[in-house]
Amino acid sequence: MAIQLHLPVVCPVLIGRQAEMAVLQAGIEQAIGGRGCLVQLAGEAGVGKSRLVAEVKKSALDQGFRLLKGQCFPGDRACPYAPLLDLLRAFLAPLSTSEIAEALGHSARALFPLLPEPIQYLPEITSFPPLSLLDPEQEKRRLFSSLAEVVTRQAAKAPVLLVVEDIHWSDDSTLEFLHFLARQCTEHALLLLFTSRTEDMNEQLRHWLAQLDRERLRQEIRLTPLTRTGTQAMLEAIFQGTPSLPAGMLDAMYNLTEGNPFFLEEALKALITDEGLVWLKDGWRWKHAGIWRVPLSVQDTIEDRLNRVSAGARRLLRIAAVAGRRFDFTLLQRITQFDEESLLELVKELVNAQLVVEESAEQFAFRH
Repeated sequence: MAIQLHLPVVCPVLIGRQAEMAVLQAGIEQAIGGRGCLVQLAGEAGVGKSRLVAEVKKSALDQGFRLLKGQCFPGDRACPYAPLLDLLRAFLAPLSTSEIAEALGHSARALFPLLPEPIQYLPEITSFPPLSLLDPEQEKRRLFSSLAEVVTRQAAKAPVLLVVEDIHWSDDSTLEFLHFLARQCTEHALLLLFTSRTEDMNEQLRHWLAQLDRERLRQEIRLTPLTRTGTQAMLEAIFQGTPSLPAGMLDAMYNLTEGNPFFLEEALKALITDEGLVWLKDGWRWKHAGIWRVPLSVQDTIEDRLNRVSAGARRLLRIAAVAGRRFDFTLLQRITQFDEESLLELVKELVNAQLVVEESAEQFAFRH
């Protein structure tokens, strides 16, 4: 079973997420019954949020749902309504002129700021009379009501799955609208599904999530890395048809990636590209030499985490790296000459950034 070098290494099946899928399937059934809900998928980068979203989309579409999907990107915090613009473009792009007019209805005029430019000039939309002038706060509320009306109008025809990925990069205005929509979803056939990275939580997002929790509008699914058993199942699914995994591979790959599915796929691709893992007639052969090339995609993820910690925390990491993968708190304190409280704060910062894990009261280790 040769894997082509120009293709990504991707596990063909979803591994270890049965409980999470059961919760999401319950949300799908609830939306079908006209009692929508909001579910948030949270977890570190690469843990499988987007893969789980893909499975939910497939299940929902198979059951007659309409899909509305928006994506947040790193620069979107400075761009009001960016994921909603993305969502509207994707929703309206395949529709004819008459279908667009029908989908937007009389909300079209209020939605001018969010509509792709060619659609703003459709005769069916420009024929609507101009709206009355309002103060900025009232104008925003009118925009929210109009956009929510477009979504709920779709939900009246068929259940709707509305997905917004990476809301940790969202702007305040979008979060405010999503809160507005979440309040209405319980009365419509509407499943809201958002994803966020735990390491990218910021004050604005924490406050938004706290508001949702106070109103009991959110159900959180916290994704964790795969267990060793899950990692084995993922390797076996990728190398399907191979009688057995190469000796020592499971332990090495699990220790290297800590069960992060994206890291695992990327590490395997690097091994195959570098011919550290080769396909022979009788199966895969692993030429393990103890030296790993970390893929650029994984380097970028780790570098992003490093850039989020203080200069003192980065210096501490460099010192700790001399000890190898694991380091001792007491020894580190002797080397750095930090007092216990200051050192503990820096280590906590590294743990929160998911660069380091605590193995015991005195022992810490680098992740991945």
